[in-house]
Amino acid sequence: MKLLDELKKQAKEVLKQEDQIAPRSESLEVFLHTEVENKLRQIHHYLASIIEQLRIIRPDVRTSRLIFDHGKINNLVQHNYRVFSETTYEQLVVGITFILECDQRCDISKVDASDMNNLINKLQHLGMDIVLQSKGRIEVEGKFPASLVFSANYHQHHIKFSINNIESVDSLNFELKPESITEDFLCEVGKMLLRRENRLVELAKELSTREKPQTPDKTESEDTEPTLTELMDFPLIHGLFNERHQLYLTYRENIQEVSSRNSGVVLGRSSSCDMVIPSDFASRAHARIVFRKGKFVVTDHSTNGTFIKPQGNKEVYIHGEDYPLTGSGFISLGESTTVDNEYLIYFSCH
Repeated sequence: MKLLDELKKQAKEVLKQEDQIAPRSESLEVFLHTEVENKLRQIHHYLASIIEQLRIIRPDVRTSRLIFDHGKINNLVQHNYRVFSETTYEQLVVGITFILECDQRCDISKVDASDMNNLINKLQHLGMDIVLQSKGRIEVEGKFPASLVFSANYHQHHIKFSINNIESVDSLNFELKPESITEDFLCEVGKMLLRRENRLVELAKELSTREKPQTPDKTESEDTEPTLTELMDFPLIHGLFNERHQLYLTYRENIQEVSSRNSGVVLGRSSSCDMVIPSDFASRAHARIVFRKGKFVVTDHSTNGTFIKPQGNKEVYIHGEDYPLTGSGFISLGESTTVDNEYLIYFSCH
């Protein structure tokens, strides 16, 4: 931390000297971006270090998942951890994803008849399959993704933090100042990943801020503009970048981003594809995903077709046609999105 503080101090001194030389917008952008990006890279290093040790230890992490007040899924196995970092000119996102899976049929008993349909809907929204339904009892199987994601909010000089499918069906979202993500905070992140007692959600709520950008008081004439040095202590003014749509695809260690501003990605068996899926059921250039008319669209070009399983909905099969992606779920090339399918691609729209 002392080294980082020293670098920040040096950066401020450099910007003071360049204030009259470089355009103010460029210098301000560099300073504010650097603090956010340094913190995100620290988070990525911490997560990667944890996963490096877990690959050696191979702990058997099991947990339960409450479905609101209706029931609990017990004995979920937590595995398949993936740390990722996505960097573009306009955005930086880091995080960790993993799978929660029933290694056998999970029983939810003592369900009130009046709550049965409501609970089934919530389970299906989560991505679970109902294999048995009887009076006061449900059996489920399947798996669903969970994640902790940190992303840059350059507009307000904050870091967006989201907890997905870990504490509740709905995502928990927070906005944190870079300096609030301390070693103690990261320790709570690690405890949550290992399912140890932690206060990560409580701490994130305490630190979360949605303050509006402040404006320095004008002590001189109304025409006087604040210098870069004066602006350093205030959040970045809205409008540096326009919002954009993003789709993240995760297959094993490979993370691909599809943006509303790029030409899309090709999925298939060929080594020339953007995301290579070495499945015997996949065609060489199996499918393409692009952003079109406000949505991400999968276009199938294959022999065996493409299977898509959005969370909360039934599996969809397309062959030589398009399908719009929303929310999150799984994609499989040429075979169904079953529990034992090792070639599943997880998608998440933002």
